[in-house]
Amino acid sequence: MVRDTIKNEEGFVLIVSLLMLLVLMIIGIAATNMTTIDLQISGNDKASKQTFYQAEAGTQVGSELVEDAIYRAGYDSDGFTVGAVTVKHKDFYLNETTSGLDWANPDVTIQQTSLIYTGATTIMPGSAIQMVAGYEGKGKAAGSGGAIRKYDIWSRHSGASNSEATVVIEWNHRL
Repeated sequence: MVRDTIKNEEGFVLIVSLLMLLVLMIIGIAATNMTTIDLQISGNDKASKQTFYQAEAGTQVGSELVEDAIYRAGYDSDGFTVGAVTVKHKDFYLNETTSGLDWANPDVTIQQTSLIYTGATTIMPGSAIQMVAGYEGKGKAAGSGGAIRKYDIWSRHSGASNSEATVVIEWNHRL
């Protein structure tokens, strides 16, 4: 009688199929979790790249704004707004180099992008007049050099998913 019970294998296929189903279910859950994590990583990467590019675009707008302000030699009012650009004071481009940046009170704001300008005027080496220069060695020519104003244009953008990027460029304006 014991011998008949041991040879009876009628439920073996059911147990093996349940074990296989359990293994496949574990693999499926792991794949779903990995896909969810990969989607979160790619979403965060997209948000950080968009934030960085917005901050970089802020520096480009900032350099154009400096050139425009220098060309106009300031503006009529203390502050002004042009489209999405808000300038808090007209002489923003004359800021001297500071030790700390006050992001709570930026010089220029463009939606979620804040710009701070720092700079100093320097004399470039090589300022001279060459007496015998030009075609056939006669005449005068100005040597290279002169005064320039070096700007550090700091741009900070706050983007989606609490991402934040800060980009700084050096912009030289010949005086």
